[in-house]
Amino acid sequence: MIKNKITALLLCAAVLCSASAGVCTAAEQTEVFALRMDTDQMQITISGRLPNDESAQRVAVQVKNEAEELVYYSQFDAPHHGEYSFSFNFDEEAGDYTLFLKSDLTPAAVPFQHTFRVVSRSGIEAALAEINAAASGAAFAEKVIAYQAALGLSSELLDRVFTSEYAQIAAEDAFSEKSALPNGQFTVAALKAALDESCMVQLFNLAEDGGEAARITDTYGAALGLDTMAVYPWFEAQKSAVCENLANEPTVFRKNSYKRVFAENIFKAALRAATGGQVLELMSDFAGYMTLTPIPPALSYAEQTAVKNALAGQSYGFPRAEEDYNNAAASANKKNGGNNGGNGGGGGKSPSAYISGDKPTPAEPLVKPPLFRDLSEAEWAAADVTKLAEAGIIDGYEDRTFRPNQPILREEYLKLIIIAFDMQDSGAVSTFTDVSADDWMYPYIAAAQKYAVARGINEREFGVGQTITREDLCVMSYRIAARSGVALNAEPSDDTFTDDEIISDYAREIVYALKSLGIVNGTDGAKFDPKGGATRAEASAVLSRLIARKNGGNAQ
Repeated sequence: MIKNKITALLLCAAVLCSASAGVCTAAEQTEVFALRMDTDQMQITISGRLPNDESAQRVAVQVKNEAEELVYYSQFDAPHHGEYSFSFNFDEEAGDYTLFLKSDLTPAAVPFQHTFRVVSRSGIEAALAEINAAASGAAFAEKVIAYQAALGLSSELLDRVFTSEYAQIAAEDAFSEKSALPNGQFTVAALKAALDESCMVQLFNLAEDGGEAARITDTYGAALGLDTMAVYPWFEAQKSAVCENLANEPTVFRKNSYKRVFAENIFKAALRAATGGQVLELMSDFAGYMTLTPIPPALSYAEQTAVKNALAGQSYGFPRAEEDYNNAAASANKKNGGNNGGNGGGGGKSPSAYISGDKPTPAEPLVKPPLFRDLSEAEWAAADVTKLAEAGIIDGYEDRTFRPNQPILREEYLKLIIIAFDMQDSGAVSTFTDVSADDWMYPYIAAAQKYAVARGINEREFGVGQTITREDLCVMSYRIAARSGVALNAEPSDDTFTDDEIISDYAREIVYALKSLGIVNGTDGAKFDPKGGATRAEASAVLSRLIARKNGGNAQ
């Protein structure tokens, strides 16, 4: 059995230096934040900070085998106030190894050291092959649980869930991600990412009280997309009640339903506290989860109040609220003559067509509402945003907003354009030091680096977490589109932007080419603002126009 041949692998992400760990005992010693091994690339990454240091320091790293023979040695700099992140390939034979790390600030006699275990590449591949061959969620769960240690999947998060009654559910939910992967196959990094998210969801099932549910929300909310719920005006006021409901929720949380359950608990708590005058606003905020018959503006105050009071102070979820609300609205419609059009929504972030309180007639056609309710903030880009959203390339937020004027990060835009022009490459490898193989953006940055279509902010870093500048958005867009076969030849023009002198040399020709094609425009006063951050609306407009050009249409 393969299981008996594969030994346990080092923990992929662990805090290795703390008082409780007993590894670093003096403030002068090196603090190691994490030691991580990418079993897909057989690469080790160490990152941390040298204490009380404000200048570059040389750090030495060496690895010895069980016979205390030196098998790896290198030096690197910690330039950013002592912070460092260093990666190196480590494709040695299976066995135990010890990593030693020291700098000028680390006493030579007491360097930091950590022992880890490596399995063979053939062993990893064999385990992955069995996992990928699983034909069902149950079979997949069995294999993942059997090989979690061998593949380095252990972590505090996974271990807690995998020793609970929700282990199989977590693994089965992760299995649902397989079809969306390149070639429909898990790598170790993709497997860990899928399991991490599904295990985070299962923590809500394990929560014993509202306080623990609140801590889970604070810790993992952003990773699970729950932070978008905080935009609801009801959230903060009802947070304690929401988390108490989550802890007592009788329904078992699953990966594909937890956001709806989370939203429904916010709704329940807010509805219970709502006065008659707040009901309409509450129902509007959560209309994406229900199909609602609207209250016609022509209704009298008394009739509107009757509809509001039908729900105020209640404490139930979406189905019952939808039923009671629609019954009250239909009754009010009939009293008012039943001659009003309707609007409503349903089904997650993409509301259904508007409906009337009575059956529609040919004279009252159904009207499709906007996908996002805030596109009026950037009306000039609304059509482009809608096209991308309907094509499944770009997405909005849980509250049905797009936030068009919000800055877009370098990795966020890169993902959009890589997907739009089908440039994914599961075999691509990135050497940038600010992205790791288990980061969600890694495959997109790796593909861009492989095909030389997106540059980093320097030779070592891609610039993860930074807003993309307008000139870099042009360069990235042009290179990816051109490599995908889009014709971008443009007639030269003497018409320049008033701030032409601050456009970087590497971007100038591309900026003017896209300007001539009508793909990019200047800002007020004929400036281009090359160093300014691009917004979600601007990025959507550029991408939509490039896609139109690819499909043979006019970019403008």
